[in-house]
Amino acid sequence: MIDVPLGTYSVTTTGGNFQSASRKDVQVVLGQATPVEFSVQPAQIGATVNVTGADVAPIDSSTSKIQTNITARDIELIPKGTISPQR
Repeated sequence: MIDVPLGTYSVTTTGGNFQSASRKDVQVVLGQATPVEFSVQPAQIGATVNVTGADVAPIDSSTSKIQTNITARDIELIPKGTISPQR
């Protein structure tokens, strides 16, 4: 935030699916940045993520692998060079 008047503040962060966190006695002084750090925790053990869209593959929550599908068009766009014969 910019142009916060000098003084002492309480700063609270809230967000969906996260516990709120607060810092009290935060001093805003002239000519200095006032960093306020938070470590937020999930509000519950489990969470639901809904992904929608025509091009979205189903998410398998039983594995942590990363996968990318490469189409023929992707292969066509790869720069092609020439290989000189070995001498």
